[in-house]
Amino acid sequence: TGAVVIGLDTFIGDKLFVTGNLTVSGGTWFNTGDFIVGNYGTGHLTHTGGTISVNGTVRIATESSSVGTYTLNGGTLKAGAINKGAGSSTFTWNSGSIEADLIDFPITNPSGGSLEVKRTTTINGAYTQSAGAVLNINLASTSVADFDQLSVNGTLTAGGTLTVTTEN
Repeated sequence: TGAVVIGLDTFIGDKLFVTGNLTVSGGTWFNTGDFIVGNYGTGHLTHTGGTISVNGTVRIATESSSVGTYTLNGGTLKAGAINKGAGSSTFTWNSGSIEADLIDFPITNPSGGSLEVKRTTTINGAYTQSAGAVLNINLASTSVADFDQLSVNGTLTAGGTLTVTTEN
């Protein structure tokens, strides 16, 4: 618990033949740069609670030699972008909340998951929302240009709950 503030990039599994494991179960992890899970080596991140907030990009398995897994089992992931690189990458969303400007791969919002759209969220690939999942969008403005927007560059399969708020 508590807060961790990182002023630059965070690496888990940065070097070739190195394996790094991190579990975040509470508190707040604030990163002003990128958060890299599997850069040249192998990185595993299990997120079960608390908030991971990344101003830059969450990058999973950036290089062809790398392995990266991010498992979201609870808590909140906030990021400018989430992407999978050239390596063996896995992003598993079992529960918890995501707030990102860009998700650069197909994704399924699971039962118990929540996608928080803030301004514009773009998903490059299919977006599937399961029966128990929630999509939160705010339409609090007099201008359509200021409404939250979800852009899916793929197939949208909607189930679960759409929550629309109109508060400023």
